[in-house]
Amino acid sequence: MHKLRALIASIVFAAFGLGSVAHAQSAEDRKRAAEAYDRGVQAFMEDDYAAAAHFFETAYRYAPAGVALLQATSMHAALGNELRAANLALRLVNVHGEEGLDTSEAEELIAEAKEKYALVTVTCDAACTVSAAGAVQAYTTFFLEPSRREVAVVADFPGGKKSAKIKPEAGQTYDLAFEAPPPPAPTEEAKPETVVIVQQPESRGVHRAVFFSSLALAAAAGGGAVATGILTNNKRDDYIEARDSGADLATQQSLYDEGKRLQRATNGLAFSAAGVGVFALVMAIVTDWSKDSKDQEKKGSKPEVTTSVTRNQIGLNLEGRF
Repeated sequence: MHKLRALIASIVFAAFGLGSVAHAQSAEDRKRAAEAYDRGVQAFMEDDYAAAAHFFETAYRYAPAGVALLQATSMHAALGNELRAANLALRLVNVHGEEGLDTSEAEELIAEAKEKYALVTVTCDAACTVSAAGAVQAYTTFFLEPSRREVAVVADFPGGKKSAKIKPEAGQTYDLAFEAPPPPAPTEEAKPETVVIVQQPESRGVHRAVFFSSLALAAAAGGGAVATGILTNNKRDDYIEARDSGADLATQQSLYDEGKRLQRATNGLAFSAAGVGVFALVMAIVTDWSKDSKDQEKKGSKPEVTTSVTRNQIGLNLEGRF
């Protein structure tokens, strides 16, 4: 009986199955469906029902024609896969019941399964994928094995998941309705930060006071060098006079040490004067000479430099605001 049905169904499938039911599929999918269906018929003729069931289901996935699903249901029934056969039968009757197919065997399978299994019907208010006990269900109405433990039935929507738990019992019917979760609240777009650009007044150079201060320091260092140079020469003359007059060695040594100290101070001030002079020259180049005297008075008084030279030290003092 199964063999005759498969042969007849293959002819029906080739004649009008692809053209009527699978017309929305692409040409490539229809070709693959036909090839899988032919392989299912061949496997059935060789009494390989497991392979035949696989190829018939493959053909149905490529082009959902009821005739392929009818053959897959028959193969699983012949193999003793009652739960799988019953679930395929549910889809066959509910989806393809008006295609003129002989669904008497499928209806018998459903009637027997209602006594042995729990029947679950899931309704979603939007497109969803249903899974139960961790397995994705091909159809929203399906049978489950009875269980003493709760089983999760999950409806997977594009925007999230909803689930419910049931304890499947043989002969019981469970109607579950799921509403799609609300879409996520739109995230506020990051507002561009307001950047306040403070335009600095154009600076054309340093203040005149810097140049005059460096010039005064150079003059002070030069004056100090001249003063200590004079003191050094005087101390040299005192040392020569003490040596020639036959003064005691302690006096000569004291005059000699004092002369050396003054000589070192003179050299240091001379080098300082040279360095500050170079700095003053650079300041003269970068000084903004366009500012009038009123601007200078507003910003501060002209710095004053004072010098002091004593026997033991030379002092420089800079006073004023820039």
